[in-house]
Amino acid sequence: MSMPDFSEFGPNAGFVEEQYRLYLSDPSLVDDYWSSYFAKRYGQESAGLSRNGHVVYSAASAIQERATLYIEQVRSYGHLRAHCNPMQHASQPSFFAAGVGLDAVPFSDAELAEEVFVAGFAGQQRMKLGDLVNGLHRVYMDRVGFEFVHVTNTAEREWLRSRIEAALISGIPVPAAADRKSALRGLIEAECFEAELHKRYVGAKRFSAQGGETIIPMVSRIIEQCAAHAVERVILGMPHRGRLGILTCCLNKPLHELFCEFEDKGISSRIGGEDVKYHLGHRAQVRTSADKSVDAWLLSNPSHLEAVNPVVEGVVRALQDAAPHKPRQHVMGLRLHGDAAVMGQGVVAETYNFARLEGYSTQGTFHIIVNNQVGFTTDPEDGRSSHYCSEWAKAIEAPVVHVSAEDVDACLWLTDLLFEFRQKFQRDVVVDLYCYRKYGHNEGDDPTYTQPLLYSEIKEKKPIYVGYSALLEREGVADKAFVDTAISAYKERFKAEQEVTSKIVLGECSPLRGMIQDRVSLEPASEKELRRYAKLFTDLPAEFSPHPKLKQILEKRAQSVEEGQGIEWGVAELLSYGTMLSRGLNVRLTGQDVGRGTFSHRHAVLHAADLRKRYLPLSALSVDGAGRFEVYNSPLSEEGCLAFEFGYSAVSDRSLVLWEAQFGDFANEAQVPIDQFISSSESKWNMRSGLVMLLPHGFEGQGPEHSSARLERFLQLCAEGNMSVCYPTSAAQQFHLLRRQGFTTVRRPLIVMTPKILLRLPAAAATMEQLVKGSFAPVLETRLGDGRKLPLVLTCGKIFYEIEARLVEEKKQARILRIEQLYPFPETILSELAAQSDGQALWVQEEPANMGAWSYIEPRLRALGFEVQYAGRPASASPACGSPSRHAAEQKKILDELVQWLSKDMRRKAVVPRSASSIVV
Repeated sequence: MSMPDFSEFGPNAGFVEEQYRLYLSDPSLVDDYWSSYFAKRYGQESAGLSRNGHVVYSAASAIQERATLYIEQVRSYGHLRAHCNPMQHASQPSFFAAGVGLDAVPFSDAELAEEVFVAGFAGQQRMKLGDLVNGLHRVYMDRVGFEFVHVTNTAEREWLRSRIEAALISGIPVPAAADRKSALRGLIEAECFEAELHKRYVGAKRFSAQGGETIIPMVSRIIEQCAAHAVERVILGMPHRGRLGILTCCLNKPLHELFCEFEDKGISSRIGGEDVKYHLGHRAQVRTSADKSVDAWLLSNPSHLEAVNPVVEGVVRALQDAAPHKPRQHVMGLRLHGDAAVMGQGVVAETYNFARLEGYSTQGTFHIIVNNQVGFTTDPEDGRSSHYCSEWAKAIEAPVVHVSAEDVDACLWLTDLLFEFRQKFQRDVVVDLYCYRKYGHNEGDDPTYTQPLLYSEIKEKKPIYVGYSALLEREGVADKAFVDTAISAYKERFKAEQEVTSKIVLGECSPLRGMIQDRVSLEPASEKELRRYAKLFTDLPAEFSPHPKLKQILEKRAQSVEEGQGIEWGVAELLSYGTMLSRGLNVRLTGQDVGRGTFSHRHAVLHAADLRKRYLPLSALSVDGAGRFEVYNSPLSEEGCLAFEFGYSAVSDRSLVLWEAQFGDFANEAQVPIDQFISSSESKWNMRSGLVMLLPHGFEGQGPEHSSARLERFLQLCAEGNMSVCYPTSAAQQFHLLRRQGFTTVRRPLIVMTPKILLRLPAAAATMEQLVKGSFAPVLETRLGDGRKLPLVLTCGKIFYEIEARLVEEKKQARILRIEQLYPFPETILSELAAQSDGQALWVQEEPANMGAWSYIEPRLRALGFEVQYAGRPASASPACGSPSRHAAEQKKILDELVQWLSKDMRRKAVVPRSASSIVV
């Protein structure tokens, strides 16, 4: 006899199976709980009698066991046989679906007449086996495929099971007549919109929703449900397919604005920038049928189809955090996906992983996969190794439903069901919407080259509204006049908006991108408050005992602040946060291991020595209107996490949002959000962000990985004042830089090359005087000697300290300029310095010549009148070598070249003692 599957009990499955064996032998051998449980689930008949050590089964118990197994099998795998695909010739992977065994009913006619215990199926306890089989097929193997048995939470799983079985035992529930007519109107408008565009703008790309236009009434229905359930805001993210229809039909974007984009009459045609029309977003206050308003915002999105996923979650989380007095569900994310991209792009899995993480959860996102069943020209079996394109959702135990876009009533009912589930359990939900795309990848593409059978079938397809209107007409819900009126009304509106567009004439205008600035006026920090912040790390709660070694570190830090000397980098950083929190700014710091810091330098989060307990000393400042301090160790993800923080920072005006890479080169994994959002979102979408990226950088003989944060790549992306790129070399500079970023009102990203070795270098430590006076300096000057026109040595980064030490050792005179802010380029400061010199200068860097700042800075220095030469590593394919001795030799060679340059045909006076670094402002 085969046993039931007890895998739902996890590691206790063996124990439960043993209890069940005892129960079968004699129910009195197990306690009352298990006896009652097995009786309810598998029926009293399944208990047999023990004879000579063998279990004796009655015929009834054998039927009951098979019936129970069949219930579980259909609930688990019935979706594989559901008729939810509107296409006959669509290719469908079946790697794991072939041997399920649901094609034949495993019971004889006589057995089907027997009555069995059905464990609550459709709200019943017992029924004839034949009725059970028919009911199971109606619910799980008819028009909708349900996947929810992977949901381990019993309350969630049983809620879904009971709702689904009670509703579908008699067929798909029919929505209210008003809702069906509204859906029909949405389908008509979606089809008319696409058809009219196709006639007016022949061959223009628009990535229409035709074939899957049911997304229009579904999105509208979700917005209606938002209003009904006190969800005030919905943040949408989606790729380009169907975007124009969502914009105009759901979010009420004026048609004439869209026509201007098609006819190149938009403002971007005069000032440049912006993006193509099917990437742009829109924000609207949508009025619902109940005359309520929902703030719906479709975020702009690049052609990296799923890259907006974590941005949506970041925006949602920021808006939730901004209203802590409201339930988090009052803001919801709605993400639409393409079938090929949702399985093929790793950022989808990264973003799903945020669902239950403390620092990232948004209490449930609604997902709709627009399953066109082809990716550009790639068939599903060539694009994924799973039966469905929705498989990543199972990792977070999100319920998944599979349904045809042509089954409009089912789509409406499922939308309501899953929305209610999201609201009740605060969990993600997924609709896999089987449909097709009417044209190729775009309207100028011929898909018959690669999918001839599929597109021969699509050619015969009629718009979805045709079949749905016929159904509603048969049922007396909407007659032909309703359809005709809706079509004519939309065409008239379309024509009127065209006439508006024809009258629009653009004048001349100038771009403002990057030109809107503010002068940050910072209230200086006082010695008293900085000492107070430092003491928070030693005056810990009585019940909290930190690690003994950490306690010593914290006491030493507090002492350095009290004495005003030797304040290390990590301490200065935390003190800067304290000054912001006490003035009402929030600080959110995330990244891999940021609580302690990769180099054990930060210790913003303290861990008890004997308990699983954490404490954030600076959180003590978050009272009486002060800011909120949040530090979250992130999952081992870069693209998803960085894009999340971009979204968060884009809408959180009163927050300093920082993301730290474990090592600077980890940002390589986040190149898409860096290129497509952080560096260009203001230019493309007028979307600004104050995100700070902290990227450890510096060549220390540790090999090619983890040496370089790829400074050159960020500098290459700089233009139009889009962001700041800084390379501070002292704790005081970092303190002032972060404060400047926090208190500025016109937010733009800040990229910081942060150090490793300088974190504890005494020469890089700060004094109290440096923290309470002054500000961030784009250029720092250090004089070695007293000549009027000392030779100029320009550099950036930690190599300055090696340069200074070598020149003091060699008794060389020079004027060393550390460029701490590379972009925006400190042109005014450096041009003044050029006028005070003979124009001869040497640029020194430790990065290879094709990396670092050299390629960026050379033409700028020459434009200012400098005759600049280079000292550094030669061009290289790899950032750094892996041999410590080789590294030391290369570093020495750079400094030798510096000394040689200073010695060329020049008379140098003996070096005088080094003067204190002066700040060039």
